[in-house]
Formats: sequence, structure tokens, C-alpha cells
Amino acid sequence: MPSPSAQAQTQVREEMPFYYALSQVRQGKKISRHAWNNRDCYLFIEGEVLKIKNLDGKIYDLIVTIGDMDGNDWFVVSEE
Repeated sequence: MPSPSAQAQTQVREEMPFYYALSQVRQGKKISRHAWNNRDCYLFIEGEVLKIKNLDGKIYDLIVTIGDMDGNDWFVVSEE
């Protein structure tokens, strides 16, 4: 039987399209993409601006691309 943390990881990795993932961000959650292959890179909202924490650890305003909007590999990042 998987540990509770392993079960939580499975649950937070459920893939979703961008429009649904964006609704999760609006609820205060962080989202990432499997295509990025690194959960330390994620999106969040600050004020009314969508932000990205990049692999370099810096935070930038996000410019959403068509590739982002077409992606169906978004997931909610767990708060560990």
C-alpha cells in the first residue's frame, strides 16, 4: 500500500487542460506542467498578475503562449 504522501503525489499530478488549471490558480493553488519536467517551476497569481517561478528561482510575470493554452498536462503542485 502506498504511503499517504505517495497517494497525495498521485492525486496532485492529475493532468488537466490550461483553462481548468487556471481556475485552480485563481483559488490560490500553484500549477505546473509535466512538459517542464520540474515541479520547482510553477505558476501562481499575485494580485491580478499571473507569475512564474522559473528554474533559476526568480519570479517573472508570465506571458501565456498558445502552447501553454493548448497544453493538457497541467497539474496542481502540492504544498509540502
